[in-house]
Amino acid sequence: MPDITVDQIVQDVKGGKADPDKYAVFDRIHHDIANLQRQDGGEGNAKFQDDLHLLNDKLHEQNILPSFQITGIQDASPPPPGSPITFGSPARIKLSDGTPRHSLEFEPILSVRKWYPDLIGQASPTQQRLLEESNKALGKQLWEARHPSPGLADSPDPPGPPYYGGAGGYGCAPSVSEALRRANIFSPDEDPLNVQDVQTILQNSHGWKPVFDSRTDPGKTPCLETQVLEPGDVICGYRQGKSYSGAGAHVGIIGKDGKVYAHEPAPDPDHPGHEREQWTQSDLTTWHKNNYTAGIVVLRAPDAA
Repeated sequence: MPDITVDQIVQDVKGGKADPDKYAVFDRIHHDIANLQRQDGGEGNAKFQDDLHLLNDKLHEQNILPSFQITGIQDASPPPPGSPITFGSPARIKLSDGTPRHSLEFEPILSVRKWYPDLIGQASPTQQRLLEESNKALGKQLWEARHPSPGLADSPDPPGPPYYGGAGGYGCAPSVSEALRRANIFSPDEDPLNVQDVQTILQNSHGWKPVFDSRTDPGKTPCLETQVLEPGDVICGYRQGKSYSGAGAHVGIIGKDGKVYAHEPAPDPDHPGHEREQWTQSDLTTWHKNNYTAGIVVLRAPDAA
């Protein structure tokens, strides 16, 4: 087998920009770095560290991982003998963002946003307004603008603040709707109370288009980190055998940093050890097919590139 070179790894990373299968791209890059590490004499060898430094410099010249350094790899491992867990640790590329604390990240999948930021276009005016309103609302209870507690009359949960409809909380659709109204996307009289209605109004009344829709084959829902999602997209997740309200669905707004703005439980500053429902951010990786078994839909504004 011929020796691997830094230039070959760079070419594989650059070529991955046009490859729709980012899982395959990640495996290829991980394999390349593993071979480089072995031929350089191991992780602690000065030759390997010099090659990693050169690799990072060449990637940064291509605007790839501009805020990160590749620091090494971690090989996959089988589960411990006798463990009830059916999987071990995955193969990972280790990244550092250079900060003194929480500096090391493991990249188990190839995040499009992180590795290929130029694939994410400039936010359109509609997306920008929605992002601005979403960010300004962090920590607030958006549904209360139109639906103050105790919430929906048909909620099965006991009412009572700070919950929308009780401890279960069914405020995701009213919260996203309020963000859309504040961004001048929904009109004042458009007030959907479930996720399906949010999607229907965006598509039928405002011309939003699905970036992808896995409802016809939920098992093939892609890992969202490998998709070219734009900040300001609206994401809808549906659960099998459930209605489109309450726990049967969820809706949020894609943020700039791999997060999703949505109505979620969060620590209650006034009651330590308890949670309150509010507009917050969660990680995009929580939106996956095992949670949304009836599929995920991502919608994009009509003025977005």
